[in-house]
Amino acid sequence: MELFIDSADLREIEYWSGILPIDGVACNPSLVARAGIRTAEAVQKIFEIIGNDKRVHAQVVATDFADILNQARLVSSWHENVFVKIPVTLEGLQGH
Repeated sequence: MELFIDSADLREIEYWSGILPIDGVACNPSLVARAGIRTAEAVQKIFEIIGNDKRVHAQVVATDFADILNQARLVSSWHENVFVKIPVTLEGLQGH
């Protein structure tokens, strides 16, 4: 079993990661928007809180296949432990 915090709220992540033996953080566009921070900045700050050996799952916001692929490549370049979440739509599943 792996334990992930599903949030982009940095204070919340810091609090719970200090209590729970988490494996990482998962965040989606609505959580990032609610936190009022850009996704790239959120990902970097999350790693500062949880450590570089943990994982962060970040979701792309693009809606067509070419843009999903480009955005996924960009997001995955932010850190070696970023895992990209692709929307489960026809466009998101096109390359599979």
